[in-house]
Amino acid sequence: MLQAFIRPFREHHIDPTSITRHDFIETNGDNFAVCLVPMTRMVYKFMTYSPQQIRETYNWEMYVFLLVIFVSLTNQVCTQCLLASAAAAAAFYFNYIHQ
Repeated sequence: MLQAFIRPFREHHIDPTSITRHDFIETNGDNFAVCLVPMTRMVYKFMTYSPQQIRETYNWEMYVFLLVIFVSLTNQVCTQCLLASAAAAAAFYFNYIHQ
């Protein structure tokens, strides 16, 4: 199970643009799978806890919720940044050779 997280990390640091050659599921699947555990627990709490119990842990739950959002989008943001920098470099190159 741990190999699913280590392999893409190592691959990305050997070839930084390798992440851009994968589809959305392959890029983000592992991160979303990890995020399911805290999100499932949070849904269970909000469905079964009393309003008072929810109020007591609400700040922590919102912290975890935002953390899950950022963790789940980490690889996609990295992919978009690499694509944007590659596009900017290509645009610069083509503008340079056509002057």
